Amino acid sequence: MASALDKGKGMASDASDKPLDTSGNPEWVTLESSDGYQFIVDYNCVTRIGSTIPNMLDMSSGFAEAQAGKAKFLDVRGVILEKVIEYLCWNMQNSNLGENERMSDFERRIPPEMVLELFMGADFFEV
Repeated sequence: MASALDKGKGMASDASDKPLDTSGNPEWVTLESSDGYQFIVDYNCVTRIGSTIPNMLDMSSGFAEAQAGKAKFLDVRGVILEKVIEYLCWNMQNSNLGENERMSDFERRIPPEMVLELFMGADFFEV
């Protein structure tokens, strides 16, 4: 997971040249925010829950995003996309914890000034 908001300069322009997993999906995908920040992330991490990202990136969907291994989100700022990705990866790594225990741990990572916009982003991504 990308840990800092570095503009896409010097990063791979997309993840389409990455190896495929056994199901024919890429191991890595690129998610790009409205302000141009790109995050190259594990495919399984961002497609495990929700439906927006998994549907966009599923190779059987025929969507251009799936073919390119890259999805652009024109209405989502980089800081919000980064936090959504952080949650998706954190959720995958902590799936063995109980629901209440997981949420209270992750809630401490959310700055209060970001809550409303993050809530709208979570609704958009259906996570």
